[in-house]
Amino acid sequence: MNLKFLTALLLFVISVPGTALPSALLAKDELRAVLGYFVKEKAEIEKLVVVLAAESRKLEEKMAAIGGTAGKDQLRLQLRRQVVANLRAKIKLSPPGSTFPLRADEIERSVIGYERFKLEKYVSSGVFPKRYFGYFDCKYDTAADEIRLRRTVKQAVTIVNQLQEQKKSPLRISDAEVAVTFIAEGGALLLGGLRARIDQIHPVRDVGLNDLAKGFADQPLLRARLDQGLGTQLGQVIAWRRPGDKYPEKASLVPEEERWLDSASGENGPGAYLLRTLTFEEAVAATALMWVWEKEIAAQKILQEGQTPIEQRPWAEQFVIGSLIYNSGILHVPQRWQMILDFSTGAYVHRISEKNAARRPRLPVLPPQRALSKLLRERAYPAQPTSWLAVYHVLQR
Repeated sequence: MNLKFLTALLLFVISVPGTALPSALLAKDELRAVLGYFVKEKAEIEKLVVVLAAESRKLEEKMAAIGGTAGKDQLRLQLRRQVVANLRAKIKLSPPGSTFPLRADEIERSVIGYERFKLEKYVSSGVFPKRYFGYFDCKYDTAADEIRLRRTVKQAVTIVNQLQEQKKSPLRISDAEVAVTFIAEGGALLLGGLRARIDQIHPVRDVGLNDLAKGFADQPLLRARLDQGLGTQLGQVIAWRRPGDKYPEKASLVPEEERWLDSASGENGPGAYLLRTLTFEEAVAATALMWVWEKEIAAQKILQEGQTPIEQRPWAEQFVIGSLIYNSGILHVPQRWQMILDFSTGAYVHRISEKNAARRPRLPVLPPQRALSKLLRERAYPAQPTSWLAVYHVLQR
C-alpha cells in the first residue's frame, strides 16, 4: 500500500473521533505511516525501523535479566505501540497546514530511544518518567518562551555561582538542575496549556515554590543580586503581617485565598503573603534561589552525618540528593540515592506504599515482574499522578 495513502489515512483517523485503523495496518504499516508524516525520505524511514528493532533487542535483554516471562513478540509490539502513540501525539500538536518539526535523528533519540528507556525504567523502578519534550529546543510555537527560559536559567545560575564563590562556599549549582526543577515543578504546563498565564505565575500553585518566603528571608543578598542582574523585582513580591496586625500593611493584588505563604518564623511568627504574582523570569530566578537554598540544607545535613560533601559527588547524585530535600526536607540514606540513580526502586516503593496503605493512598507502583506483566496485558502505563512519597516524585523527573 502506498506510503502517502497510509499517512493520509492515519491523519484522517487522528482527526475524526471514533475511527480506527484496520488491524492489519496496526500490525504492519502504522509505524511507517506515522514516521512518514515527519520524515519524507524512504531510506530514513527504513533506517528508523531498523533502529526500533535494535532498541527492541536491548529491551529484551534487560527484561530477561529481571526474570520477565514476556515473549519477544510481546515486548516488540509493546514498544512499537508506544512509539506510534508518541508520534501520533506529536501529530496532534500540528495545526492544519503546518508540520511539527522533527528530524530523523530527533525521532531516533527523543521518541524511539526514549520509549525504550521509559519501558525499561518503568519496570525496574516502578515509575515511568514524565515526557518533557522540546522545552529547551527553541522551536515551534513555544520558541520565544523557551528562549526566555534558557537565557534566564543561564543568567540566574551564573549569578548564584558568582555569589557562592564570593562567600567562599564550595557548593555550586548547574543550569540543568534549575531548568529540570522548574519544568518538573510546573514549568512544563506553563509552556504548554497554561501559556496565557506565563507572566502571572503563582509561586506555590504553579511552580512549587512552597517555602519561598523562608528562602527569601535567608537569602536577601542573592535575591537582590538576581534582581540587579536579571532586571526582575523579586524584592517587591512578598510582604509580612506582623503579630497583632489586623490586616497586611501593604495591599495585595492576589486573592485572599491564594496570597498567604509559609512563614519564615513558624505559625506564631510573621505572616508572609504575596503582593502580586510572578513574571516568567521571576519564577525561574526564584527557582534558582530556592534550589541553592535547599541544596545548601542538603550539604549541611550530609556534613553533620560525616559523609562525603555534596559538592564532591557527581552532578547526577547531587541532583537526586537536592531534589529529595527540595520535595520532602529529608536527606534519606545513600542506599536510597543509589537506588534512584540505578532505577532499581520498584520493589522498595511498592513495599513502602503497602506499609503505609492504612494512612496514605496506595501508589500505582508494582514490583518489576508484576509491573511488566500488567503493562503487556493492559498495553498502557498506569496513571501516576504526583503523590506523597518523595522517592516516587523524584523518579518521575
